[in-house]
Amino acid sequence: RTEIEKERNVILEEIKMVEDTPDDLVFEIFSENFYPNHPLGRPILGTPDTLATFKRERVRGYYERIYRPGNLVLAAAGQVDHRELVKLARRHFGGLSAAEGSGMPAFRAPKPTPHVTLRHKRELEQSHLVIGAPCPSLVSESRYIAHLMTTVLGGGMSSRLFQAIREDRGLVYTVFSTTTAFLDSGYLSVYAGASTEQLTETIKATMAELRRHYGRLVEAHDPR
Repeated sequence: RTEIEKERNVILEEIKMVEDTPDDLVFEIFSENFYPNHPLGRPILGTPDTLATFKRERVRGYYERIYRPGNLVLAAAGQVDHRELVKLARRHFGGLSAAEGSGMPAFRAPKPTPHVTLRHKRELEQSHLVIGAPCPSLVSESRYIAHLMTTVLGGGMSSRLFQAIREDRGLVYTVFSTTTAFLDSGYLSVYAGASTEQLTETIKATMAELRRHYGRLVEAHDPR
């Protein structure tokens, strides 16, 4: 119980740290509203209310339900001999019964939801922006196109967003794009930090680049 209380306090401090880090917090707000009422939209750290429900019995019950042979994956990387690896796996794990099955819960695929969310914090010097849209899943053949286009769009100092919004217009210091993919869904997101006075122009410039490049990704999108 003492260890659970210690970890609970550590996580509570981490939640406070995210609240004080706007470029992290804005992504939490985005995912919560992009996938509302779905586990993927919930903060990984949880909330003070959910943390308060963590007791020894609950943690132990979850461990016993999830950490079972049916959920076990053995992976190896490097200069390994496959036959030797199999031999070692059988020696150390051969006594486990796969019949114990999987205790993983079944989830429905999330439904992306268009949403505009504003949150005001008086002490900030900048406005922090995330714009997102659906993209291919982790197992879609189109994921390679998505990663390539995301790199071209906002993957570095030579990217389209960086050149158009920072270098050409001088609107921001930081702007980038990234993809977040899951087995049954995914999204592309663009982050920018700008002064409140230049936020509208930053949004317009970002949307112009997205319309120019993201439309090709939509055409190639495989919903699988």
